[in-house]
Amino acid sequence: MINNNLPKVIFTDKDKAIFQTIQNVFGQNRANWHNFTKAFYECTKEYEFDNFIIKWQQL
Repeated sequence: MINNNLPKVIFTDKDKAIFQTIQNVFGQNRANWHNFTKAFYECTKEYEFDNFIIKWQQL
């Protein structure tokens, strides 16, 4: 995400799981993308392993 703008294109290697995840998580609701990226980046900032796992599972 750049300047809080949603990506217009997401490149994958035709992985069905990735495609289905994108459909399920983002679907038609663009607000889900913002919420996901915010939670994802919070997760990546966590250095304590146990706290990281907790945040990861909450995604």
